Amino acid sequence: MVTKKAITSEMNEVLNRFQGAVTRMRAPAVRKLLVPGVHKFFVRYWARLTRGALTRRAGPFFGDSMRVVLPEVISETLYTYGLFDDVVTDMVIRHVN
Repeated sequence: MVTKKAITSEMNEVLNRFQGAVTRMRAPAVRKLLVPGVHKFFVRYWARLTRGALTRRAGPFFGDSMRVVLPEVISETLYTYGLFDDVVTDMVIRHVN
C-alpha cells in the first residue's frame, strides 16, 4: 500500500528535478554548453553536420529514460535538458499534484 507521505515525497523529488532542468534550460549560453556537458553539444553538432539520424538515450526530469533521434529539435532539447516546454510541463505537474 502506498501512503500519502510516500506520494508527496516522490512528487517533491520530481518537482526538484523539474526545477533543475528549467534552470539549466534558461541558463546563459556558456553555461548551457558546460552544464549538460560538452559531449552532448558535440553529439548534437555531429548529427546536424552529417545530416544523419543518431539515436541517443535522454534522461527526462521525471527519472525514466527514453530514446530520441537527433538532430530533431524536440529530441535535442529533451536530450540536453530533460524537458521540452517548461511552461506546459509546469501546468501539468501542478494540475496533477
